Amino acid sequence: CPKGKLSRELLKVLICANSDGTEKLNPLIIGKPSKPKCFINNKSLPCEYSVKTPTLMTNEHFYFWVKKLDQTMVKKNRKILLVVNSLTNQEVIGLTNVELVFFPPYIPKKHQPMDLGVVNALKQYYENHYLNVLKNSNTKQFNMTDALRSITEAWDSIQPQVIAECFKKAGIEYSNEVTDDTANELMESIKHTPNTPNTPNTPNTPNT
Repeated sequence: CPKGKLSRELLKVLICANSDGTEKLNPLIIGKPSKPKCFINNKSLPCEYSVKTPTLMTNEHFYFWVKKLDQTMVKKNRKILLVVNSLTNQEVIGLTNVELVFFPPYIPKKHQPMDLGVVNALKQYYENHYLNVLKNSNTKQFNMTDALRSITEAWDSIQPQVIAECFKKAGIEYSNEVTDDTANELMESIKHTPNTPNTPNTPNTPNT
């Protein structure tokens, strides 16, 4: 920002990865500006960007995102189980290749993989990229495009073993053996976790 002022622009980030960390989806970033000036000379963005408007809430952003993911899985002839935090309890209808399992809002963070180190790692890498941009910039300004690029590069910097370890800590480990009862078994294990008070998740950590 000019004259060293802090930006008031807030971005919401949705990240998604499989349980061994070998497959990470491009982040979805939700921001308020629809067409920032810095977007004008950029033919493509480093990640998915969606505009937050008074009529489009976070739940609906997730709805459109997961519908798009489902279409991608159909094209790849794949079926996946998507474990989602307490972002929404909205039922997403019409999905054929993505099955959703929602964490209840009371689930402690120790059972939520992304909260066991992945989100913190993302923030740390983002700060490093942010400082590098400012260091190499003549204007010492950081615009929306820089933010999207830094978030994407930070996400790419997280190694698979970091994600895999966080899933393991949460009691979710990678397995090649997937049955039709996998979703039911996972949901039962979630339901039987201790009902301890916990602050609901920030809407940024769906997992696959």
